[in-house]
Amino acid sequence: MNPLNAVRRGLIAAVPVCLVVVAIIMVRADSIETSAADVPAGLGGQTATGWIGTWIIITLAFGVVAASVFDYLSERWGWNGNEYLSFAAALAVSLSALAFLNMYDGEMHPFRFEYTALNFAYAFGFGCGIPLLTRTDTGVKIVKTRAGQTPQ
Repeated sequence: MNPLNAVRRGLIAAVPVCLVVVAIIMVRADSIETSAADVPAGLGGQTATGWIGTWIIITLAFGVVAASVFDYLSERWGWNGNEYLSFAAALAVSLSALAFLNMYDGEMHPFRFEYTALNFAYAFGFGCGIPLLTRTDTGVKIVKTRAGQTPQ
């Protein structure tokens, strides 16, 4: 696959995921700003606006990486969209479980609900979007033949 196609597909798939990420942050803005004041260093700063800017940049970059990973897995192991979606969902469950463990100074992560929502937004957004864009990008061409002739 062409690396520029992976970049293009990753950025296109990231647009709806960015919208979901912004919605999640806006819904949880009060909780984010309250918890961020108690956390010495947080990803995105202490305001919801800072979180939105940070997570949009992360989502765009992650879309490009996710498209490249899909290309690699489909070429190397012949993965299709269902396998990639299952992999993404399993990864979201695993990463979300880490946020609920009591390993942050004996407590759960302060942004466990936000990170869980973001994990599943990424998993289903990129897990469905990238294979769909890859399928339309390659354009499966149907070859019509007459009886007894082989397709060319």
